[in-house]
Amino acid sequence: MHSTFSDGVLTPTELVIRAYKKGMSVAALTDHDTVDGLDEMIAAGQKKDIRILPAIELSSYTDHEIHVLGYGIRYKDESFIKALQKSKDCRYERNIELKKRLKEVGIDLEDVDFGEKNFGRVKIAKLMIERGYVSTVDEAFVKYLGREGLAYVTGNRLTPQDAVRTIVDNGGVAVLAHPKKMFMNGELEDILKELVPVGLGGLECYYPGHSFGEIKIFTEIASKYGLIATGGSDYHGPEEKDINCILQEQVLEKLGLELD
Repeated sequence: MHSTFSDGVLTPTELVIRAYKKGMSVAALTDHDTVDGLDEMIAAGQKKDIRILPAIELSSYTDHEIHVLGYGIRYKDESFIKALQKSKDCRYERNIELKKRLKEVGIDLEDVDFGEKNFGRVKIAKLMIERGYVSTVDEAFVKYLGREGLAYVTGNRLTPQDAVRTIVDNGGVAVLAHPKKMFMNGELEDILKELVPVGLGGLECYYPGHSFGEIKIFTEIASKYGLIATGGSDYHGPEEKDINCILQEQVLEKLGLELD
């Protein structure tokens, strides 16, 4: 799930309260490229007797964006914090160039601080909606912010291999997130063949956007490559999908959580 420390609607404390009301016993905060919300999430979880697994979702890039989840990370490790800061610095440089290119194509956001902490393209898209430039987030990405968009900026970002290594070197389990699009493009197994040798440990098989048939395919692929078949709600806020994701107990154990 995601909090206000990245692109979520609820604070870490509000997420825990919502999870408690749903009867959940385990939760993972996987904010994009930041661990700033984890202390609050863990403290709130202790008050509600909910186990919080320290986690993150790293944005990485080849010819398109690939997300890698990291579960059970040592989120206060100095080398890990330095690696995250490097990624944040690259995002800042990307954002400054993006702001310039948006203005060149008629999107004037000069009064907005693109260097704001955890300021990403989804927030930019929502600003564009508020100001009447586009109607939806998808439209913002297709026309302007996505790879084929008029204002797209590549940026100097993590490769998927580097993202996996960063998580594994920190003692976490690296998981390839929401693989449906990669599967539909016929590239999923090619990506796995590159990431498994550098330490990829799981594939996100259980996901709100996956049909039962797709879940079966992804779990078979995970088994083929010796990966944990993980899952998550990828929850961003009340207006979206459900916060719950039911997983088998052995999956939680492999991610470092043994339930009482």
